[in-house]
Amino acid sequence: MDQKRLDSTIIRIGEYVKGSMTHAEFLADLDYEAAAMLNRQGLATCQITQMDSGRYRFRWTTTTPLTPAGKDRLEKIASPQAR
Repeated sequence: MDQKRLDSTIIRIGEYVKGSMTHAEFLADLDYEAAAMLNRQGLATCQITQMDSGRYRFRWTTTTPLTPAGKDRLEKIASPQAR
């Protein structure tokens, strides 16, 4: 999985945290595979399960969707120097 895909997903999580979208909008556009990878890397706090139907079940595992490392990564990619 490429870094652009992961960064795009962490930005999307950050937008959700800020309240820029509803939960339904967030889930409709979420890259579930990238979110699962962010969780495995210790950047996000979610549980994603792919069901037999191919659909995903998603839930946050803590009240803060991003870990401190995830917040640091979001700040780094959102800074003007990173663009």
